[in-house]
Amino acid sequence: MKKKLVAVLLAAITVVSCLSGCGQRTTNDVETKTSEATTSETKTEETTVSEKEEEVVKVTWVIRNNPQEDDEQVLEAVNEILRDKYALELDLVPIANAEYNDKMNLKITSGEEWDICYTANFTNNFYSNVEREAFLGLNELLENTEAGKTLMSVYPEGLTDIATVNGTIYAIPNYQLIYTQNGAYIQKDLADEFGLDVDSINDITDLEPFMEWVRDNKKDIWPLCDGMSIAKACQGMDGYVIYDEFSGAGVAIDDETYTVKDTFADPSNYEALKLLNSYYKRGFIRSDVATAVDITADQAANRYAVTIHTAKPGGDAEYTTKYGEEYILVDYGPTYLAYNAGVSTMLGINVNSKNPEAALKMISVMWTDPEVFNMLLFGIEGEHYKKVSENRVELIADSGYDRSGQGWALGNQFNAWLYGTQADDVWEVTEANNASAIKSVLSGFVPDTSVVSTETAQLNSVIQEFGNGYKYTEDFDKWYNDFLAKRKTAGTDKIIEEMQKQVDAWRAANGK
Repeated sequence: MKKKLVAVLLAAITVVSCLSGCGQRTTNDVETKTSEATTSETKTEETTVSEKEEEVVKVTWVIRNNPQEDDEQVLEAVNEILRDKYALELDLVPIANAEYNDKMNLKITSGEEWDICYTANFTNNFYSNVEREAFLGLNELLENTEAGKTLMSVYPEGLTDIATVNGTIYAIPNYQLIYTQNGAYIQKDLADEFGLDVDSINDITDLEPFMEWVRDNKKDIWPLCDGMSIAKACQGMDGYVIYDEFSGAGVAIDDETYTVKDTFADPSNYEALKLLNSYYKRGFIRSDVATAVDITADQAANRYAVTIHTAKPGGDAEYTTKYGEEYILVDYGPTYLAYNAGVSTMLGINVNSKNPEAALKMISVMWTDPEVFNMLLFGIEGEHYKKVSENRVELIADSGYDRSGQGWALGNQFNAWLYGTQADDVWEVTEANNASAIKSVLSGFVPDTSVVSTETAQLNSVIQEFGNGYKYTEDFDKWYNDFLAKRKTAGTDKIIEEMQKQVDAWRAANGK
């Protein structure tokens, strides 16, 4: 399969070691001769400590991750560092992935107190939260506070563009893998038993013989995980068109005419949906896919031979660690930078936060203090992990704490120690792929979806109504035509017209 690569120059991130310490007290050459002087000095020190304690500010951070048994123990150790070095105290609020969107929405609508939250384009939707003014505009804090200046001194140039709406920065994108590529995570023992030639796999169709074998020989395992998106499954297939999407419309990433379309009406999406429908009919996808809501338990039990997901350096090591079985990763399709590359993992600050500067300071710490960053990932040395080299750890099984695979959600991923079978150069490879990925023609474009919020809401209702019916419907063409018709009724034409107007204005303003 031929891949068109367009070199993209991303600003290199400067690694800065942030040193923090207390100023030294000067002493006189003359020896102290009275106990009163000693008492006075002691009182001064006590007052200083007391004042320092009073200055400690608590920051509540809501994260999208399952609670850990030893959360309280690890958090106390983290807070010892935070209080001493930064006058901060962290209240970490973990919410399970499957519950995060609904619970975060409730926190926002009810006015519950919190300071930092995880936001993205797929959960706790960034754009929707900006429209309802849930997030604080950060320009002034970034420019005029010590925390903001510290953060921006190590921050990649241009990365905040994806979180900027009408000139205002509403979130801090984390720095990690920002290019997109997809691939198959495959249980290694099954691949070995079948004799799978991983070098021959260029797209999902090349896995069909393996999936047939699993279907016929492994009755307690489903060949293909049904939690995949259409785009993740079908990239790399000949003729499949990759779109940058917003509010149900989109522009093909390499379309130099910048034409906005209903992405589901594209012939390549028709073929992709029909292919996945055929996989259900061939027994590759679980028979109860229509009613299976939460598949995390089945994933944890390794009941899927193949899982289609984001491909990244070291991803196979993360899967192996997470699920306790060895996985191999076969990536396929092009590496590319979407117009909103990085929007899938950002940190927003509550518009009603009582301590927004402290919240930004906490985010800055996650960029500049590897000790705090890695403690939140791996826990306490000797209890939750063993340090085997300067930048590599060995996880202790069933230790009560493990967020090793969550660096991308917490700040600067490149601060993270290595673990498991991660290659020594995993971060160098990741940054190189960031820099060499195909760049979308819409790179830098930020849609204003508020003007079509009614149509978007109606379209979301249609999407919810039809759900994943394309996988299990008996009459695929009827399902597909009904879906397109209802999308049109919901207002796709108006969305396309408005988005085209915005794209054209952006092109004119930027000489595209």
